[in-house]
Amino acid sequence: MPGANSPRSALLDNSRFAVVQLDRRGRIVAANDRARDLLGQDDGLCDVDGFLSATGTGDNRSLQQLLARAAPALGAPGSSGSITITRSSASTRLVVHTVPLPARERESGARQVGVLVLVADPERRPRIDVGLVQAALGLTLAESQLATLVAEGQRVRDIAARTGRSEGTVRWHLNRIFRKQGISCQADLMRRVLSLDGFPGYQPRQPPAT
Repeated sequence: MPGANSPRSALLDNSRFAVVQLDRRGRIVAANDRARDLLGQDDGLCDVDGFLSATGTGDNRSLQQLLARAAPALGAPGSSGSITITRSSASTRLVVHTVPLPARERESGARQVGVLVLVADPERRPRIDVGLVQAALGLTLAESQLATLVAEGQRVRDIAARTGRSEGTVRWHLNRIFRKQGISCQADLMRRVLSLDGFPGYQPRQPPAT
C-alpha cells in the first residue's frame, strides 16, 4: 500500500474524481471513496472478482485493451490513454484515464501499484466546504453559503426558496459579492468557487492560548 505521505496516497484523498490503483495484472489494490461508490453502483464500471471491469461488453473490451496498454506484459513501458464508458442511469458517459507508473515510482511489496485509473463523472455534484469559500474569497458566512449554492448550479429562485429570502434579496447579496470580488456575473463566481472543489474542510487557525 502507498505510504501515508506519497503522492498516490494523496490522490486517494481527493474527492473531485474517482481514483483506482491497480497492480500490473489489473487487480484492484486500492480505491478512494468516490471510486468505491461508483463501483458499488454496478453501472458503467464494476469490480469483478477484484478486477476493474466495465458493465457493457463492448466497453469492457475497450477498457481491458486500455489497461493492457498501460501495463503491457514482460515489463515493457506502458502508455496512458482515455476512453468513455456508457451507463444506464445517465445520458452522460464516464471518462476513464489510465496513468502507468514507471518501476522506479512503485513501492516494494507483493501488491505493487502499476497503474492509476482516474474516472471523471459529469453528473457529479461538487463538494465544497463553505468555511473554505469564506476564507479563500474573504466573504461573510452568509455570502459564502450563497456563493456555494450558486456553484452547485442553483438558480436565484431556487436559492430564495431554499433560504427563505426574496429573489430581490438574493440578487442584492449576489451583487454585493460581485463587487467584493471585482466580477460581474454568476459564471465568474462559479469558476472561483468551483476551483476549491475537492479540497479538505477548512479548519480556522485558533488564536494562541494566553
